[in-house]
Amino acid sequence: MAPKLQADNEARYLDDIQTLDTNGVVATEGATELLAQLAPEQWAIVTSGPATLARARLRAAKLPLPRLLISAHDVKQGKPDPEGYLKAAELMRAEPEECLVIEDSLPGIEAAHTAHIPAIAVGNTHPRAELKSAELWIPSLKLLSIIDTEEENEIALAVSE
Repeated sequence: MAPKLQADNEARYLDDIQTLDTNGVVATEGATELLAQLAPEQWAIVTSGPATLARARLRAAKLPLPRLLISAHDVKQGKPDPEGYLKAAELMRAEPEECLVIEDSLPGIEAAHTAHIPAIAVGNTHPRAELKSAELWIPSLKLLSIIDTEEENEIALAVSE
């Protein structure tokens, strides 16, 4: 469309604009409460976007920053490729099957499944039918809560109605 423009520069420009524009960015319902139930080493974020954008939006939404953030710059292929999720599992010293992905997009669910990680779809950005390949679909994160187990380094997740 604009062959004289350099794609890398334009992409950086768009990333910068999105990073600066956090007006109206709020936490997904239930995200604050769910993350408060987890220790920092028990969760990570895997995003196909740049880390600076993810951090800016987390701050704007008043959510904690993760200890582990896998961004587009950390992988060769973005979602639906499983590389990001596999890298996060490895850095968390966990087998993929021991992890759980909470996603709001079909490419993210596909990436989780290819990595052999079960996925919960949160239906607040896409229609339920679009996310039907996930093991579970929920309309909101506020329906999830963490349950302590007797096992060390193990947690369980409860889903309320």
